[in-house]
Amino acid sequence: MDSIVTGGVMRKFYCLAILCGLFTVGCATDRNVYGKIVGEERASFLSEVEPRVDEILAGLNEGDYEKFSRWFDDEMKLANPPAAFEQRRELLQSRMGLYESRVAGELVKRGPYIFVTYQSRFERRSGVLIGVAFKKYERSFLISGFKIEPPVVIRRRGRRR
Repeated sequence: MDSIVTGGVMRKFYCLAILCGLFTVGCATDRNVYGKIVGEERASFLSEVEPRVDEILAGLNEGDYEKFSRWFDDEMKLANPPAAFEQRRELLQSRMGLYESRVAGELVKRGPYIFVTYQSRFERRSGVLIGVAFKKYERSFLISGFKIEPPVVIRRRGRRR
């Protein structure tokens, strides 16, 4: 009877040990694929991609679609044709004005993408978030996502009496 109980306990122990080992290997693998980018790696990445972000935003200010989309990957170019660019540009400029400046915030790696968030300033709005997603193709990072989010304005409603 003791050997049956001991055997069952040992099997549970081995299963638990195997699961812990798999979890550890899985976590070690994820560190290479997911997480914040900091230090020298951050500085190196930003030095490579900042000129591309400059060009996108200059193209947006100037109404130059070729400049705006030069660093987009094929999917981004398909999702952002010239007509859509013009509409978004007009809407953006009517609400916030021209782009003026930005400061890089967090860099996060998620799978094949690196996401960069910026705090930016436009003529009529500050604190505007710009998000850019980069993906490496062959030897170069191309833009796979680009989003501008104006700050949310919360208004208090007065109470009616």
